[in-house]
Amino acid sequence: MLVARDQVNQAAAVILTSVGGARALGVPEDRFVYLHGQGDANELTIMERPDLSASPSAIAAGRKALELAGKTVDDMAVFDFYSCFPIAVFNMIDGLGIAPDDPRGLTLTGGLPYFGGAGNNYSMHAIAEAVAALRARPGAFGFVGANGGMLSKYSAGVYSTTPADWSRPEARRARIPYDPVPGLEVDAATGEATVETYTTTTTRSGPVIVVIARLPDGRRVAANQASEAAFAELAAREPIGRRVRLETDAEGFNRFTFTD
Repeated sequence: MLVARDQVNQAAAVILTSVGGARALGVPEDRFVYLHGQGDANELTIMERPDLSASPSAIAAGRKALELAGKTVDDMAVFDFYSCFPIAVFNMIDGLGIAPDDPRGLTLTGGLPYFGGAGNNYSMHAIAEAVAALRARPGAFGFVGANGGMLSKYSAGVYSTTPADWSRPEARRARIPYDPVPGLEVDAATGEATVETYTTTTTRSGPVIVVIARLPDGRRVAANQASEAAFAELAAREPIGRRVRLETDAEGFNRFTFTD
C-alpha cells in the first residue's frame, strides 16, 4: 500500500510553447500556465552518500526551484511529490519544512501507490494535474517534485498562471552541482565491521539478508548471508549497529556473520 504501482498503461502529454506561439495557435490566455522556476540535481551513488537515509541534492533542487521563482513553500497552493516509496516523499517534506498532514495535501493525483504510472513519467501526469488545478485558481502557485531511481536524481518545478519572463533561461533554471566522495566503497573486505543498514531480498535459491557495513576506517562494504542462523539473529535483534565478521568467498562474494 506504500509503494508504486507501475503496471498501468496510461499516458499524459504537455505542450510547451512560447507565449507568441500559443497566441498564434489560438489558445485562450486564461489557459496559459507558466513555469516560474526549475531545479535539477543528481545525487551521489548510494555507497558514496554520507547519510544513507537522505538525499540533500533533491532538497537543494526543490529549494532552488522555489528560489528562482521568487517564492517560498508558504506561497504554494498545491503540491505533488513523487511517491514511489515513502522516503521519496518524507525526504522532501522534511527538508522543505512541510508537515505530513499539511492541509494543502502532498499529491494532486492520489500518489503512485494509487494512481499508478509508467515509471518516471508519473510526474508528467502530476504536471498535467498541476496545470488543471492552477487554471482553476488563477494567480496561485504549485510545486511538482519528480524523483528518479533510488533517490538518484530529482527535478522540481514551480508553476502558475501568472506570467513568467524566460528571456534569460539561466534566471529560471539551474542544475545543482555536487562533489563526489571517492574511496568510500570497497568491493571486498575481511574482518570486523559494523552494520549501517540492511534489507532482505528473495532469490530463486531463497531469501537473502543484505547488509551495508562500515569498516573500522570508515569505508563501506556490502555483504550478504542466506543461512538460517543469520535469519534467526535478524528476527531476534535489530541488526543496525551490530558487529559482523566479513569474509570474501571463493566466488568473490562478501559474506557476513553476526559476532555480538
